[in-house]
Amino acid sequence: EQMDTDQMEDGIVEQVRTVLESRLEQLALSDAQITFPDDRKTVIVTLPEGADAPDDLAAFLTQPNVLSITNTDGTVQLTSADVTAAEAGLSEAETGAYIQLTLSSDAQTALETLTEEDTLTVTLDGESLGETATYDAESGLLTLPGGLDLDTAKLYVARITAGTLPVTLTLADEG
Repeated sequence: EQMDTDQMEDGIVEQVRTVLESRLEQLALSDAQITFPDDRKTVIVTLPEGADAPDDLAAFLTQPNVLSITNTDGTVQLTSADVTAAEAGLSEAETGAYIQLTLSSDAQTALETLTEEDTLTVTLDGESLGETATYDAESGLLTLPGGLDLDTAKLYVARITAGTLPVTLTLADEG
């Protein structure tokens, strides 16, 4: 349940600011201003005049970007915090684009118990990112194989690397 009357505490304000700055930087909009009015219930993002912003900027900024990696029985194994880098590319067989996630050392340790029978499924905000992921323990890389087009894979990578919002943001006014 979302409480509209709660003020964001200092730590949450800074997390929101950091995530929004990262997202704006990815879009070459790092000159945008992020402010929190005194009531600390609202975030205002002001773009520089003439900024070349995508039409879906508000949606991109307000997405939670909750990454979840689950095993065969649906147990969450890893989250966004366990991913240190992400990249998209085209598979050598050109069967589509892949997404490759670099995992933290703690995440790699957590996956040591996986067996060959285990499958890993990756979701972002509850939406599956395609086929079953494969994990290479030697390199610490988790790969989602082809099946996506490259632009979609790049969009997912941008969302994954943009960070997870600690609170739910809703769009109040596009004015």
